[in-house]
Amino acid sequence: MEGYLRKEQRNIEKKIMTAEKINSVPEILIPSYGLYSKKSNIEFIGYQMEEINGPQFREYIVDENSQIDLYKFADEFSELENILERGNKEGCVFPDIATLTNIMVSMRNGFPHKFLIDYEGIQVGKYYTSGISQGINSNLLKLEKYYKDKKRNLYSENLDYASILHMYFRIVLHVNLNYVGKKSEITKKPIH
Repeated sequence: MEGYLRKEQRNIEKKIMTAEKINSVPEILIPSYGLYSKKSNIEFIGYQMEEINGPQFREYIVDENSQIDLYKFADEFSELENILERGNKEGCVFPDIATLTNIMVSMRNGFPHKFLIDYEGIQVGKYYTSGISQGINSNLLKLEKYYKDKKRNLYSENLDYASILHMYFRIVLHVNLNYVGKKSEITKKPIH
């Protein structure tokens, strides 16, 4: 097991230390530098990046004190889809995007801007990500069909479309697709 963990750590370290700004996708925050253990000074333990002040995407898009605005939801998700598509063109896939804490919204020049803050959770070129959002781990989503190269643990861009659809259902319609098709513990009937 230690060999596996060390391999994962090396993959993350290489991805972080070779990270370069993606000009066509400024919403992806790039790590500023790697962090190493004080004891050994060679053990990679994390990374530092620009701080984003603002709410998480879910908090920004859902205002508990106002009526649901489906036009706002459509606009916000369309903008998020645009960010993912630009990232896909640059060789990025976002397996951890449906973890709603990975998207922050910050006001810049009076307008809200979305930022993707979990660089470790982004598949960049040959650098795979070891995590995938729990939010898309459902009966409906068969991960096998979303691999571009299963041997190297690389996903295809189609996973991003499935992820954003899952997010839309969870945030807008309050339907968690993870439970669709499972039986209710109370009624013992399938959940729709």
